[in-house]
Amino acid sequence: MKISAQDKVFKLLSELNTAKDGITASEIAEKLSLSRQVVSHYLSRLLEEGKVAKTATKPVYWSVISKMKTEDVFESFIGYHGSQSEIIQRCQAAVKYPPNGLNILITGQRGVGKSFLASLIYQYAINQEVIKKTPLTLF
Repeated sequence: MKISAQDKVFKLLSELNTAKDGITASEIAEKLSLSRQVVSHYLSRLLEEGKVAKTATKPVYWSVISKMKTEDVFESFIGYHGSQSEIIQRCQAAVKYPPNGLNILITGQRGVGKSFLASLIYQYAINQEVIKKTPLTLF
């Protein structure tokens, strides 16, 4: 059975993730002899599937979402313990609102992390069993 390139990226990220808090797409690309753009594409797909998380920093650091950490998926969001804690609490409350959560509209300038926040909210909703795992669509 042949392993896909995306699976190779995930496997390498899992292995290297234990050594530090995250790894860049460039580091993965170098180790697998792939282009950084291809690795970034695979990492984005893994993010949509809820298997990996990324930081909102430059450079972006990627890490595997472990089963033990799924309770608090927002921890990778910058400002989680500080300036953004109230926003995160509101997102969590909207997801948990009975019976099926509330709609959430995320607005902001380009590049501020709207898609990243949406993917975290999506993963949180799955973990809380409010929604079933389906493909995440971002506009």
